[in-house]
Amino acid sequence: MGWELEASADIAGPTQPAATIEAVRRWLEGLDSWRLAAVEQLTAACKSVVLAAALLSAAAAAAAATATARTGRTRTTRTGSLVMTGTAATTAAAMATAATRRKTSRSS
Repeated sequence: MGWELEASADIAGPTQPAATIEAVRRWLEGLDSWRLAAVEQLTAACKSVVLAAALLSAAAAAAAATATARTGRTRTTRTGSLVMTGTAATTAAAMATAATRRKTSRSS
């Protein structure tokens, strides 16, 4: 997606840069009604717009995103301080990179 996300270990979460907020807004505005509804449901289920975007763009497998979302919630529950968005952003970026590499290697 190319979004520059700030990660945080603070329970309040990070403040994202204005350019990132604008990029996410433009992406959301470009979705048709069905995909926008899917993003809303995925964001609520995964507690992360990053995971929702990765799933919708097929950059992440459903099983990997589900495991990531569950891991983030478990860590938040256990520590009381780790914020899901930081974990999700890092993991979703890694999943997107891996998906891009798989596509590149298949076309070679």
